Amino acid sequence: MRRFSHTALFVAVGIAVGMLSSQALRAQTQAVRNTPVLRTELTDFQGTEGYLNVVQQDSGAVGRKQYHTGDVFFYVISGSMKLEMDGKPTVTIAQGQAYHLVPKTVITPGNSSSTAPVTFLVFGLVGKGQAPSVQVP
Repeated sequence: MRRFSHTALFVAVGIAVGMLSSQALRAQTQAVRNTPVLRTELTDFQGTEGYLNVVQQDSGAVGRKQYHTGDVFFYVISGSMKLEMDGKPTVTIAQGQAYHLVPKTVITPGNSSSTAPVTFLVFGLVGKGQAPSVQVP
């Protein structure tokens, strides 16, 4: 009987931890939503593709640490975002503002507000078939 109680307790704790982990992961992935809108080969720039993504971040959300493999342009549709850059001051981009980022600049994009979401466009140029960004540990 005691052995059964320990096993039942172990299983119950395992289920509870699994449910909490699943909820935390789901909340984390919902905090930053990156929606690809377009990716196309450029006619006058052979071997180059352009892409356009819409990114939405919940209040206080922070994206993954990364760098872009080509030139990238950010335009904030609503809210305000920040770009923390390795070795450089943090840049804040407000609604209606744009920012150009040179390739391979390591950034951590985030929502600069703890109370309102941010929505921004990301337009970039990359080599044909190349990943637009690379995650940095």
